[in-house]
Amino acid sequence: MLAVLAVGLLLILEWSPLGSGTGLLRNAAFLLLVVGGLLWGFIAFQRVYPRLLRWSLRHKAVFLCAPGGIVLVGLLVWLGFPRVFGWLPDVLEGSPPGRALARTFPGLGREFMP
Repeated sequence: MLAVLAVGLLLILEWSPLGSGTGLLRNAAFLLLVVGGLLWGFIAFQRVYPRLLRWSLRHKAVFLCAPGGIVLVGLLVWLGFPRVFGWLPDVLEGSPPGRALARTFPGLGREFMP
């Protein structure tokens, strides 16, 4: 407990999250709000985690759709719809949804510079 108070005091005095002109009390209140909010979030996650884990293990296929969908969207953005789904028959690419997806996800091309 003493270490928590020492670190908190050090953060209030040295970091001054709201600036040195706002005062010690406001910086302390802000730091208490931020650290308290983070700790409350961790405690809430710890309470929800067992139920979330049980549900995920019971419904593996449904749960794995989220990471699979993220990977698929990443491939579509990176390579483009025609390259990712080029193995499908030409009927899909000639259809209106196929053309719309090809326009929406053209790929990044040769080089990408953000």
